[in-house]
Amino acid sequence: MKRLRNWRDRRGNISIVMAGGLTMLTAAGALGVDTASLFLERRRVQGIADAAAMAAASAPLTGEDEARAVLAFPANGGTSLVAVIPGRYTADPTIAADARFQTDWIAPDAARVTVEGGADTIFGRALGLGPRVAISATATAARIDTAAISIGTRFAALDGGVANAVLSGLAGSELSLSVMDYNALSSADVDLLTWLDALHGKADLDVGTFGELIAADIRLSDAISALADTTASLHAAQVLRALAGRVADRNVRLRDVIDLGPLAESSSADPKRPITVGALSLLREAILIGGEARALTLDLSPAIPGLTSTRYRLEIGERTNATPWLAVGRARQVTVRTAQARLLLDTRLLNAPLGLGTIRVPIVAELASAEGHLSQVDCSRGTGPAATIDVVPSLGRVAIADIDEGSFSQFTLPLVLRRATVAALPLVSATALADIRLEGTTAQAVRFNADDIAAGRTKSVHTNNIVGGVAASLVRSVDLRVSVLGLGLSAGVLTSTLGNTLSVAAPALDALLDTTLSLAGLQLGEADVKVDALRCGVPLLVG
Repeated sequence: MKRLRNWRDRRGNISIVMAGGLTMLTAAGALGVDTASLFLERRRVQGIADAAAMAAASAPLTGEDEARAVLAFPANGGTSLVAVIPGRYTADPTIAADARFQTDWIAPDAARVTVEGGADTIFGRALGLGPRVAISATATAARIDTAAISIGTRFAALDGGVANAVLSGLAGSELSLSVMDYNALSSADVDLLTWLDALHGKADLDVGTFGELIAADIRLSDAISALADTTASLHAAQVLRALAGRVADRNVRLRDVIDLGPLAESSSADPKRPITVGALSLLREAILIGGEARALTLDLSPAIPGLTSTRYRLEIGERTNATPWLAVGRARQVTVRTAQARLLLDTRLLNAPLGLGTIRVPIVAELASAEGHLSQVDCSRGTGPAATIDVVPSLGRVAIADIDEGSFSQFTLPLVLRRATVAALPLVSATALADIRLEGTTAQAVRFNADDIAAGRTKSVHTNNIVGGVAASLVRSVDLRVSVLGLGLSAGVLTSTLGNTLSVAAPALDALLDTTLSLAGLQLGEADVKVDALRCGVPLLVG
């Protein structure tokens, strides 16, 4: 009975439960202390990784030095650098998040940094944890560097009558440009976004961003009037306001020649970071895209010594894949091209020798697109901002020849060349043929440093086929044939004299070619490119 009473005696049970509970509570408290310590250390290490990644992304090629500088701060003690990997980051939601960063040691714009820290355990050893727990963290940061580049922006300075005739022909109405007017326009600049801001007000369209504005149909006169309001040149502004009232009443869609890239979402200009563009370049491109037919036939009387008259015929095709003339974007994502074109320049020379009368020189050119590809934007702290454009000049062919003009505007049909009659008298006939093919040129890297960009310099890449000018190269390779009947003159003498006459006239012909083509944004056997602006981004965490 006594044993049964002992089993029923419950005195002291609470003490046993309390002893067991206190042990568990003490263990849980100890684990909580260590867990909190590890949690705080993880946050600290991740913050250091974030800071180191943003520092490394500011100069990815020297990112390891930048990251070590962050870890050198006293507050970041106890943390070591595990790895710094430079790369390129593509902010494309269609790409899986873990695939947007790709290692790139050549032209990086991002960096991935891994650091390691750790925390000492207090009570964790009793629970099987080591005296110190290592904690690592990884962060990725990218810097969105952009540049604005354009192609075909150089203008030859020549007789204002030629400029007036060509631009008037492209505009479809008489523009009445004088030499001074032309020079004022060619030397005036505007800020691209400030121009679009002014255009937004004039067009009175219900759009919110610049991207929506350039996608809309805008009156050509409004575009030119906005140019007048934007340029700082008083003479150019006066000329542009007059032109706005003379151009044909038609619409333009600026998206066909301008790609704003990441700036398409902007709705206001940044005066501190302008994108400087030539007023005449913008005027020309607006006129070209506003034309229903990009064709022009003119009879010119250039004020150039040695030339008497010229028949000028230009056919401008579409840009390949609607590639713009000016584009804004990141390295490897921006390409600009000129349009395809065909040109016939049928010129008469003054002062023909030996009574040959008027000498005719028909120059035919067929041009594929010149191309500029933004290959690198360099915002490294040591050298200052710079950009590199890979340039392929305008390829095709140029000839002294006659053609079938009926198929001249059919870009899908090849041009068929035949010997051109350059002089014709009752008893004397002279023919000529020269054909230079502009081909086999690979892309050439053209670097623009900070001074080049600030000065708005244009740089050119040439083919090796043309040396010392287009016409001069043609004359050097021309095949002349002279037929003489009954004049008592040697065909060899006439051939030599005719060749010398063409050589003397070659510089004048080159001047005419340069001017008439540059007004259409084209060059023979070359490409002119320019970095209109460069913006170095601020490093941001991206993963």
